[in-house]
Amino acid sequence: MSELEVIVAKFYDKSGRYIVNLNVKSRYQGSTRENITKTDANGLFTFQASPNRIIEILAKPPNESEFTVFRIRNSSSVSSEAHPIKIQLPRTIEEYKQARN
Repeated sequence: MSELEVIVAKFYDKSGRYIVNLNVKSRYQGSTRENITKTDANGLFTFQASPNRIIEILAKPPNESEFTVFRIRNSSSVSSEAHPIKIQLPRTIEEYKQARN
């Protein structure tokens, strides 16, 4: 069995501020099995995946009813806490909080 890849993603809102405590999850493309958690105090989402698999990174911003895929990539793509995968949401957190669905 091969070693798992550690993947680090950092979530930002439209204004460029990192997002703390955001509901996020990862899964292999086409799978129903998911890794659900929240971003940490630095807006980071860290998870592990098997090498060379296609993964989806999803988030559920405030007042949204469902998770949305924000990034699809190969699990072997290099990322670290110093160089995370950067994921920017299309609105600011304030705009999400004010929205009514």
